[in-house]
Amino acid sequence: MRKFATRNIQLFFKSNARIPRYVVALFVIFVVALDLRVESVTLSMVDTPVRADALDYFLYGHNLKNYGVYSRANTLVAGVEIPPKPDAMRAPLYSLFVMPFFGDPPTLRELTTVTVIQAVISTITVLLVFLTARLFMPVAFAVAVAALTAISPHLVTMNIYLLSET
Repeated sequence: MRKFATRNIQLFFKSNARIPRYVVALFVIFVVALDLRVESVTLSMVDTPVRADALDYFLYGHNLKNYGVYSRANTLVAGVEIPPKPDAMRAPLYSLFVMPFFGDPPTLRELTTVTVIQAVISTITVLLVFLTARLFMPVAFAVAVAALTAISPHLVTMNIYLLSET
């Protein structure tokens, strides 16, 4: 098996296979974007990572997973009616996204897992921006747009919070 793999690698490099420069540039941009986002998520100290409407989405996911009810009632505090009364104040997509990751009770590690996954999804959007820009621009400009998207401070740091926007 090792001999087979070595021979194939040698054939690849002898075959004059050329990778376009923009593909190499996109790969570097993708790696930089991923590193910035994951480092931002794992190294940032956030006082309240679940806030505002994200708390609603989180509670919808938590209640749906643990009680089978789509409700934003805060069942994590004592004295709340169990199972909660259903409501539909928010769209269910983000709640369904976070639902599988949180246990009962939710932990900070689970929150970090969700934010890292958000960072990966955010990194994939850099490639989508390139593909979209490529429809309207030459390759060099599309690569530049992808690079600017990759290093945009707002797009990098928004992943540290539990946000439906990411």
